[in-house]
Amino acid sequence: MIQRRTLVSGTVLGVALLTALTLAGVLNARTTPKPEAPPPAYDANTRTAAQPELEQALLRPADLPKPYVAASKATVRRVLPATEKCAGLLDPTSLVREASARVLPHPDATDQASSELDGPTQLIQLLTTFAGNGAEATLRELRAVGGQCRDFNTVLDDGTPVRVTSTIMRDDGNTYSVKLMLTGGGKTTAGYLTLGRVGQVLSVLRHLGPVEAVAILDPIKLVDLTLSRLTQPR
Repeated sequence: MIQRRTLVSGTVLGVALLTALTLAGVLNARTTPKPEAPPPAYDANTRTAAQPELEQALLRPADLPKPYVAASKATVRRVLPATEKCAGLLDPTSLVREASARVLPHPDATDQASSELDGPTQLIQLLTTFAGNGAEATLRELRAVGGQCRDFNTVLDDGTPVRVTSTIMRDDGNTYSVKLMLTGGGKTTAGYLTLGRVGQVLSVLRHLGPVEAVAILDPIKLVDLTLSRLTQPR
């Protein structure tokens, strides 16, 4: 009889213990927070930007040594005919418009912002957001234009005829830069056309001025500065 009671008591105790352990496991599963899934990795190759972001990324006087100032928005620029492909190296807006029209079925940019800074030299920058692979295709076309337009003649906005020679300074990955030398009107002017891409955004920077003044600024660093403002995760 004692053995039977002991057996029954042991069985009851075992069931109670098993129930307690099971309940504790359930409660623990309910109360222990699950670790949050890590955020998706940021991919600069898919970066896009709307109008406000582009405007915030543009070069500003504070990015340059004094005494650069923002030029008047009322500045009127000559629109280059499509046949003047090489002359487009001096006009970022026409350059991007004509290049994208040649390679894209629907070349309209989704967003665009521009700035013009005047000082010892003149800087014109254009930031454009394209749909799909439009920025990549346009950059590829602009590379081709730079390679074809190594020595050409054109006319400046003020009517001065000039001869322009270009030398490739950098051509790798998403950066392309050519040095420009303009001779005409009894003087020589230097400059750069520098392109940079991050994701779906293309930056075009044209820099012109006296040879000595142009040498002070590094156009590639300026473009990198602009694009760095767009590469921060949202």
